Amino acid sequence: MNQLLTRLAAAIFVMSFVSCEKSESKVFRDNKADIKNCRVTQIIYSPCCGIKNTMVFAYNTWGDPITITQTPLVGTGTPNYFFKYDKKRRLTELLGLYSGGDGGEVWHKYFYENPGNSNIVLDSNYLFPSFQNGIMIWYHTASATFFTYDKLGRITKDSTISTLYQAGQYTIVNNYVYDANGNLSGPVYDDQVNINQTHPIWMFLNRDYSLNNPFVADAYNSARLPARINLPAKSGSVEFLHSSFKQGTISYECQ
Repeated sequence: MNQLLTRLAAAIFVMSFVSCEKSESKVFRDNKADIKNCRVTQIIYSPCCGIKNTMVFAYNTWGDPITITQTPLVGTGTPNYFFKYDKKRRLTELLGLYSGGDGGEVWHKYFYENPGNSNIVLDSNYLFPSFQNGIMIWYHTASATFFTYDKLGRITKDSTISTLYQAGQYTIVNNYVYDANGNLSGPVYDDQVNINQTHPIWMFLNRDYSLNNPFVADAYNSARLPARINLPAKSGSVEFLHSSFKQGTISYECQ
């Protein structure tokens, strides 16, 4: 535990891109205004071979996600998700469970730098949790991920220390660089609003704070969010909560 706390303390620091902070801040504000309090309510997608699956989203009175249910495919890679929060409305746990609720795929516990901070600095990840009478009785420790943010609250680096394999620990480091348009460097983007912008939790979980989408959708809704997707076979895929798809429809509730 002491070693974990030491690593956590070493990982907590802030990075910023001073040269493009002003322009990115303006782009961020302009795009946020276009969302009009929209939230994702359903994603119907085809993960493979003409098979269709549906993610149904439920939210609490604050508009924070509490469940995502998968229909009909509930299994490896597509569990039902359950979100837990503290009194400050900060995400504290994410459970990915299979049908029946007595077993699951993943359990994340999230930690913050201090009581007033809203950025997650540590994700403790456990695999294959098992439950009996609603009580967790077993899980496998998998990894610990530490996060670094810029002044706009976007992840710029994550460092994962994995303990999944008994041969020993190893570390994976990912860096996230944003351009002056507020998008992750590399992909080609549309000029519409990224689906992840509908809630900070999607930005965090999908590791994507981009303002625009790295694809061109067939249709967008009135808030300029992607509504119907049909990407060419040789193009990239839409990535959302470990689900990857080229064809799908996304429904929203906008106020």
